[in-house]
Amino acid sequence: MNTAVIGAGLLGLQLARKLRAKGQQVTIFEASPFVGGLSAPKNYGRFVHDRFYHVILPQDTETLKLIDELNLTDKLIWSKARTGYSYQRRIYPMNGLVDYLFFPALGFFQKLRLGLGLRKVRNIQNPSTLYEQSAKDWLTRIFGPQIYQRFWAPLLRAKFGSYAEKVAAVFLHATMQRLLAARSGIAEKDSFGHLFGGYACLFEAMTKDLKALGVSIHLNTPVLRIFEDSEQKSCHLSLKTPEGQKRQTFDQVYFTGPTEVAHALAEGTAKTHAQETLKNHPSGGTYLGVLCAQLVLTKSLNPNYILNLDEPDINLTGVIEYSNLCDREAELAGNHLIFLPRYLPSTDPSFDLSDEELIPDFLEQIKKLFPNLQDKDIHSVTLDRAQRVQPLPIAGQTPGQNTDSEKDLRSPFQILNTSLLACATLNNNEVLGLLRQKNFTINGIGHDEKEQGSSNRPFSL
Repeated sequence: MNTAVIGAGLLGLQLARKLRAKGQQVTIFEASPFVGGLSAPKNYGRFVHDRFYHVILPQDTETLKLIDELNLTDKLIWSKARTGYSYQRRIYPMNGLVDYLFFPALGFFQKLRLGLGLRKVRNIQNPSTLYEQSAKDWLTRIFGPQIYQRFWAPLLRAKFGSYAEKVAAVFLHATMQRLLAARSGIAEKDSFGHLFGGYACLFEAMTKDLKALGVSIHLNTPVLRIFEDSEQKSCHLSLKTPEGQKRQTFDQVYFTGPTEVAHALAEGTAKTHAQETLKNHPSGGTYLGVLCAQLVLTKSLNPNYILNLDEPDINLTGVIEYSNLCDREAELAGNHLIFLPRYLPSTDPSFDLSDEELIPDFLEQIKKLFPNLQDKDIHSVTLDRAQRVQPLPIAGQTPGQNTDSEKDLRSPFQILNTSLLACATLNNNEVLGLLRQKNFTINGIGHDEKEQGSSNRPFSL
């Protein structure tokens, strides 16, 4: 079988590996000049590291399995990462019970209720019901209005902006469960992991592995049109290649980008499939994007890896000081690497601005937060952007039950992307887990009959 995978991010590359293991001939098409998507590396001049910030947690079994398969376990480094909370221009540690007890923004009984509420969150067994209510209503009910306004509301505003009061509670539940798990048991001692030098080594190994298996990877090759021929049971792609526009036909095509993009490119029954996917997985219609400035500094700003912000006049989602997680001398040539993310709706006009227009504001924000930061402390300031990062579940938009028919599951055109994640937050482990959680029958390779009624059936590869 001749199969195409559209998108060379982590999901697309791993999908191609699994398809090839089943004996299929696989071709990957990627519009950008590099593989890796949101996890791709960046050359900072003095060193190479991730363009956006990523961590690996001890419970990330899918990621750890892939690292082991690629013989990269010796590149995996575990560290105890510290978390802080900036409130009224003072940074407070937020790493355990003692820190919470001394946090001045909450009174004693509020702290007690916060702890009890977190325990209640940990014990929720069926998070699928949380699609119906907003995070604001859910957090207010569990923690009370005072704790919500003092503790949760600033974090929601910083992360979701105009979506702060619309985002479904299920997203916050997934995020909290992931972080709570990272702070429990053995993870309390070695909570955050990363690959030495970032994900560059992983994508280098995956690319080498795929090429050795005979998989073709075509970069700088955007797809212009997708047409499914139901009668011939094939899918035609129009491609913009460096040599000019071409058309190729495949028995099966998997699209790993946003559903709305698939819908814009698709024609005929492929477009109908994209419409049905969007209907059954409505988070694919609302995306958060990110503008992320990267500062390479000669000095540290604070001792925390993550600094959450409760500063109404600071227009940043947080401050991520990656050099507090990694080996600064060995990985960053002795420099300090700071990520300044600003999450925005994908439709925000800021995405149309140039780097030169955006970077001065990021510098103004960080200098407002850290007045001692001077120009002489800054080696470089760069910026990366991704307009569609996080498919966002909106309260009341409950995913539909898996109503795909056998005919649909055997369609030559399939969509596999992060909008299909159920009761989860976006991270590389969840992305890899999609290959188990969602069933795509590949022309005769059947699915598990016992999972027929589930909306998260195993990926039948």
